[in-house]
Amino acid sequence: MAKTFTGSILILVLLLIFCFPIGLIYLVIKWQEPSGPVNFGAPAQPYQQPPQQYQQNTGFCQKCGAALEPGAQFCQKCGNRQQ
Repeated sequence: MAKTFTGSILILVLLLIFCFPIGLIYLVIKWQEPSGPVNFGAPAQPYQQPPQQYQQNTGFCQKCGAALEPGAQFCQKCGNRQQ
């Protein structure tokens, strides 16, 4: 006669009894949370280019990327006119 262990069924029943309400509570809490991005007051501003005065003297050529001397109007490497 083979021994049978009925404790595994008891463990499954206990897990269902204890875990099901916890899972149900978790799902209810997650369902009530707002979805999507959270807005903290001020509306998001669209991206705007910085004014030209900030784009002019970057210190590097806009075409080849070479370092420029302060106030240079032309690149010494490629000859591109700087704005």
